[in-house]
Amino acid sequence: MSASDNSETTRPRATGPRTAAGKARSSLNALKHGRTAVKHPALLHIDDDEAFRGILRDHLAHFAPTSPVESRIVQLLAHTEWSIFRFQAVEAAFLDRLYQNHDPARWGEAPFDSPPARLGIALENSINASGMAQYLSNRISRLTIDRNRLIQTLRSSRRSASTGQKNESVENSLSESTQHIDSKDRKPV
Repeated sequence: MSASDNSETTRPRATGPRTAAGKARSSLNALKHGRTAVKHPALLHIDDDEAFRGILRDHLAHFAPTSPVESRIVQLLAHTEWSIFRFQAVEAAFLDRLYQNHDPARWGEAPFDSPPARLGIALENSINASGMAQYLSNRISRLTIDRNRLIQTLRSSRRSASTGQKNESVENSLSESTQHIDSKDRKPV
């Protein structure tokens, strides 16, 4: 028997994390340097994977899920939060483009006294021409509602766990939230 074989018999082997929170934390181990991390499946190719995983880590640390169901809720919550940030960035870029492209002289208007007035006129012209501003507003509102429902679902799950009851409404609510979030992110064929 060699020296290396002997060391294996004296040291216990690691068995990995046992709790849902520990498993969720350890699933992010590859992110220490990011070289071998795989992009999260909920992200677009233009999204910053490291920034999203930072949000996911923050949510896992803050909510400290204690079961696989809670871990899934927290992951959905992080994805919803990320989607809100994404759509807010799209909205800001959209409004900025409107502002930059709206030249009062081109529209036969007098120069504006303030940037907000110029942006307001540009936004009004855009709304009349397309539904993009309304779409972004509706999408951000819907995502905010989804985020609040996920937080309520998590709270309900924890109340059920503390009383030792199985709460089917939590599982049903999670299933409905997942279907709603998934259906919104799919593009029509």
